[in-house]
Amino acid sequence: MDFYDKICSLPEEELETFVRKRIQKLENKSKVRDPHDTVGFDVGYNRENHQLSEEEINPEVSMRQFYYGYIRKDMKVVYGFRYNRQGIPGNEGMYYYMDDENLILDFCRFIRGKEVQDEYELFHQILVFLHQYFGFMNQKNRESIIRMIYKDKENYFDPVYNHSIKMFKHTGSALCTEFAAVAQNILSFFNIKCYFAIGREKSQVSEMGHAFNFVQFKERDTGENTCALLDFSLPVKVYDESYRIIDRHPYVGYIPTINPTFIKSFIFQGEPLYFPEYFYYFLGNKRFCMEGQEEREYSIKNILTSDMFEAKTYRR
Repeated sequence: MDFYDKICSLPEEELETFVRKRIQKLENKSKVRDPHDTVGFDVGYNRENHQLSEEEINPEVSMRQFYYGYIRKDMKVVYGFRYNRQGIPGNEGMYYYMDDENLILDFCRFIRGKEVQDEYELFHQILVFLHQYFGFMNQKNRESIIRMIYKDKENYFDPVYNHSIKMFKHTGSALCTEFAAVAQNILSFFNIKCYFAIGREKSQVSEMGHAFNFVQFKERDTGENTCALLDFSLPVKVYDESYRIIDRHPYVGYIPTINPTFIKSFIFQGEPLYFPEYFYYFLGNKRFCMEGQEEREYSIKNILTSDMFEAKTYRR
């Protein structure tokens, strides 16, 4: 946790300079490694507004769904797609830029003085910060919040004109894509190897398009390198002795390793990952991990449909 120690030790007047230099270094590295300008859902057509044939209207939706490292502020994060009036899938207007210049700095200020001894504590603090930055998900319609003009069903298909991650700030309208994208940049800032992934999550009660992260870090007890799937938008609940929810932690699903074999099977062959559901129970000062009745299934290479993005059931 060298970066955490550095942030805590810097005087306030030097913190901003350090953060901005670090971000610029990550931005430059990303440009060299990956020149593509989009992350997330990419339907791959209508880029020149060409007319599609009947056979092209309902093809499989292609995605650039697995991204490594820092997401630059000039890269589009595409958060979904919809069918237009003619039934043609597209993502026009459904993107934003990671252009909040103070976001990482705000997190560094937020985490100063916190007890962060390892990556697990960092993951938890990231989740707490995300809930403060975005606000807890409310019952308002997501599209009605992020659209500048929303009067009737005709306007539903009009593009969003305020393409910035800041349009979700304090609105309670952020969902999994925003949680995973911001977490991706915070993790990258702290020099943690991480991947941003879009696919779907399935349980006994719901199935939906979903975004999540993969990370590589040192295991708390053994000190050995390990890999895990992190889900910040479907977190683990923490209960007290009266079974009241007192906290939330990111969901952590352990993976033996992230290597070419894993990437091939998970991304290109569509093999899902299965993890047990669990929750925490606090009794006095001790925390117990309790396994639930459900199982989580995460996958990437699937045929996504508009119904998955119209679903109203979320388990956050």
